[in-house]
Amino acid sequence: MFRRYGLILLTTSFLLGSIVHAASVDKVVAVVNDDVITQIELDSRLKGLNAEIAARGADSPPKEELRRQMLDRMINDRLQLQAAQRMGITVSDQDLNAAMMSVAQTNKMTLRQLRSALAEQDIPYRLFRERVETDLVIRQIFNRHIRNRIVVTDEELDDFIAKGGGKADARSYDVSHILIRVPETASSGEVDEAERKAQEILSRLDQGMKFSEAAARYSDAPDAKEGGNLGWREPEQLPELFTKALSTIDVGQNTNVLKSANGFHILHINDARGVNATTITQTKVRHILKRTDEFLSEAEAQHRIEQLRERIVNGEDFAALARVHSDDPLSATKGGELGWVSGGELTASFEEAMEKLEPGVTSEPVQSPFGWHLIQVMDRREAQMGTEATRGRARAELVAQKSEERYEQWLRRLRDEAFVEILED
Repeated sequence: MFRRYGLILLTTSFLLGSIVHAASVDKVVAVVNDDVITQIELDSRLKGLNAEIAARGADSPPKEELRRQMLDRMINDRLQLQAAQRMGITVSDQDLNAAMMSVAQTNKMTLRQLRSALAEQDIPYRLFRERVETDLVIRQIFNRHIRNRIVVTDEELDDFIAKGGGKADARSYDVSHILIRVPETASSGEVDEAERKAQEILSRLDQGMKFSEAAARYSDAPDAKEGGNLGWREPEQLPELFTKALSTIDVGQNTNVLKSANGFHILHINDARGVNATTITQTKVRHILKRTDEFLSEAEAQHRIEQLRERIVNGEDFAALARVHSDDPLSATKGGELGWVSGGELTASFEEAMEKLEPGVTSEPVQSPFGWHLIQVMDRREAQMGTEATRGRARAELVAQKSEERYEQWLRRLRDEAFVEILED
């Protein structure tokens, strides 16, 4: 599920699906508050989806079912972009350029080669940048307004560890997923009908239907167009409901129908692998923080952090500047040092930037709920798992699970409160 916050990967099917044919007759197919989705936009996305299904060797679902799934996903994307605008969330040209470079590198291309590949398929470079920008905006929403606001109490953590959470010897999974969504305001009859549909799908899977085909045909999840594939996930990246069910089946098998607040789920393990049970990666890190408040705006805090970074790049000592300028009093006296940290101990945006840094390199300005940071990794090590490491891993698992549940609830509420009109043919 968290797959949706990752960067778009350049694939042949995406290229094919992004072509806008001038000969197409355009019309509005959906109204989303004050925005619209046009037939040309929908057709271009559907063409890409059909190409992906064909590449997997699966049978294409009925045309109208495929259209419904894609239109539903496009509506959710529009609603999230509108919410981001209200929240003041934007993507800087610097971040977008870095994301485009990452897409090119992921596909073993230079940026120039990426431009050429897009041009060969008659895809405007601007259109592709807009798709990548949408992913970046949605990821910011998730990190800043969902994940960073999750609170895990000590009592929750103790209870989770007592039930086996936080262990590093669990398998990680290449998993696929089918969701039959149940609206928040659904009647008992609608819930029963959704469960019946899920059980019928499970029966078809037991009779030999390909999971990817069933997902593309029936699933209401955003990942349906990828055959329901979520990619490789460690336990902390999945809801507890999922990890418990997956732990009871083997590679190639399906779970029973699982019920959550969002609807009914079926999971399939494509592959599994073990996780090192004795060590965990830790990072020794330091930072400089400029907090935002009524006296210091976000723009001014960012400007001051940029000035400090320039001084560090020009040779000034990070620790000395942290002692004088950092607004984190606990770390400032130690030259900005936070000590050795494990995954899940810091805010998402901070950790994400930290994990990309090589030792000795100073980050670009990084925003978190606390303000603007400069981050510098001092060292990395593989440490033996102990009590604190177990608690850190358990906390990360709980944050991931709560974040996913909170995000699904927020997205459903966003949809319920919006004016959405689908204009049928």
